Amino acid sequence: MGIFSLSLTAGVLAMVGAVLYWQHSLTEPEPVEPIALALLIDSSEIISTAHRLSTEVHAPTPVTPTATPTATPIPPTATPVPLPTATPVPPPQPNVQAATYHDGTLQDWLIAAGWPGPLLLEATAVALCESGGRPDAYNQSSGVYGLFQLWGGWFTYFGYDLNQWSNPVVNAAVAYNTYQYDIQRGQAPWQQWQCKPW
Repeated sequence: MGIFSLSLTAGVLAMVGAVLYWQHSLTEPEPVEPIALALLIDSSEIISTAHRLSTEVHAPTPVTPTATPTATPIPPTATPVPLPTATPVPPPQPNVQAATYHDGTLQDWLIAAGWPGPLLLEATAVALCESGGRPDAYNQSSGVYGLFQLWGGWFTYFGYDLNQWSNPVVNAAVAYNTYQYDIQRGQAPWQQWQCKPW
């Protein structure tokens, strides 16, 4: 036997010993020293296992030719039915005629909504800047409504019906509540509006 064969056999024997030690450790609850284990194993078992492993490692595996697979036509499938998608509920659209049921001027609407005298000029300036003084103004891109171009959430927050957004008195009342909301929290007046009265 050459040196290479001896080292290969020694390596295989070490691997077999490790495998058998591992198998033995699965069945034995207490640890066993590897040297003691080697003494327990019959040497003929090691040699036959080593021979089997060496032939499995070194024996060439015969390759059997396989037929080239042919493309199997895929039967046509039914067109998938698209799942229904939730349709967003559009905000109420401006009703051009909504403001006609409440006659008056911008000043009348502000007074009826509760704006105090010292703030009438400021409120008038903001309403004219935000909507041009039009109660039916609606900005679809930012989702703001009416005379003061208010966010829809303010209506419900202050107990008003959003469907009344184009009523100039309701819109002015929500605007006044929003104005007070900011002041009561120590924020600057007209915080909620792009347009400022100054």
